[in-house]
Amino acid sequence: MSHSPALGPLSNRSPQYQNQQSLVIDKNGRLRYAALNRRILALPLEILAEIFEHCLSGDDCSDFISPDPATAPLILCRICRQWREVALSSPKLWSSLHIDLVHLPEDRWDAYVELYLIWLSRARQAPLSLLIEIPQMTNEPESIHTLSQSLIAMSVQCRRIEFDPNVVDIQSLFSNDMLTPPAFPSLETVSCTSITDTPDYNLPFRATNAPRLHEFHCADSYSMNLPKYFPWAQITCFSACGPPRAYFQVLKRAVNLVDAVFQIWDEDVGHFPTSSLSISVVEGDGDTSFVTAMSFLSCLKTPALKHLCLDDTQSSNPHYADMTPFLSWISRSAVQLHSFELSLVQSLSITLIMCLKAVPSLVELSLHIFHSIDWDSVFSQLEDTSFLPNLTSMCCGCWMDPRLSQHVLAKALRWRWDAVGVARLRSFEARGVLFFNTFYPQNAEFVRLREQGMNLSFPDNHL
Repeated sequence: MSHSPALGPLSNRSPQYQNQQSLVIDKNGRLRYAALNRRILALPLEILAEIFEHCLSGDDCSDFISPDPATAPLILCRICRQWREVALSSPKLWSSLHIDLVHLPEDRWDAYVELYLIWLSRARQAPLSLLIEIPQMTNEPESIHTLSQSLIAMSVQCRRIEFDPNVVDIQSLFSNDMLTPPAFPSLETVSCTSITDTPDYNLPFRATNAPRLHEFHCADSYSMNLPKYFPWAQITCFSACGPPRAYFQVLKRAVNLVDAVFQIWDEDVGHFPTSSLSISVVEGDGDTSFVTAMSFLSCLKTPALKHLCLDDTQSSNPHYADMTPFLSWISRSAVQLHSFELSLVQSLSITLIMCLKAVPSLVELSLHIFHSIDWDSVFSQLEDTSFLPNLTSMCCGCWMDPRLSQHVLAKALRWRWDAVGVARLRSFEARGVLFFNTFYPQNAEFVRLREQGMNLSFPDNHL
């Protein structure tokens, strides 16, 4: 039997291995690449196009893509003629684009503008996700003018727009005088990488020209001049980082929030981005404290709110925060929280327990406490059917020496796994000093719980 010296003879091996060999080696011992290629080419074009979409960088096709010959979609056009035809005829592959002229020398603008225009033309009528970085210029060159006119024409396709208002004059770019209502019928998300220091700053988006807009995100701001004439009433997802004074006017109008992010810090202090609804206050000269952040919740009148995270990560002077304003707010509001994250907040365990008892609707809970608290008291509450009866996921972390007994946690987790009449706690994660370099993960009860299906996670993957 003929064979390839590199593979060796297969005559004494089982028939299935000989069948596998026949796919790549012919009777003369030559590798048969053509047969494999024909099988790839035999894929329906629709399936091949969908596979190409999964080759795009990022978690999903809406992420912004910078043109790069070494990555999709451009690299797909270099494989073979059929792949090139499929890639060029798949609008979704070209529906996301990072337009960046700010970080390019001016002598390359013309070439990149031409590339951007060709790229967008391939998107055809697909909804667009655009990250726009076009420098503001008094006398803009012809190439930028051409690109701006094309973006205006494509405004009806924009689903997601992100920009830095300190770099891009979005108000001038999408001037209302140049748009035909509704100018943004497909727009769902607007993101600002910062907020301009210009007073009375506004955006070209209105309820009349962007009827589907429901997300607004902003980061990296100290002054936080949020736009006044904005369809706040239709916003359900909002995130921003800035001083407390920035949000009062917003909260009066954004009454339909479901998922909100408010990260608040003192104006002389930096920031740390978080997720869900985040409120972070740094102690200042005595006038600003975490109590200010908690009191700020009284302005939040959004009965549909589902996700809340309070974050004190930026406190330069750790202190015991009074969480009773939160308790007062959650007790009198109609909010039915689905998830709650409390990060690096100083609190007494009894106050924390009272706050958690006030939100029985919680399904997901994440606690990250900076200082040591009585964790035994917290975990023992899990054996009470009235304490968080809907909880299915819990994450806890402590960055100081935790006061915790092994058997208390093991008993609480076992009770929540076997209990009848309450939701089964299916996931528990420990972070930070909590459980770190201890014997807790070696507890036999933890091992049994994991074997029975509970998702347990400890530092350094002890389980």
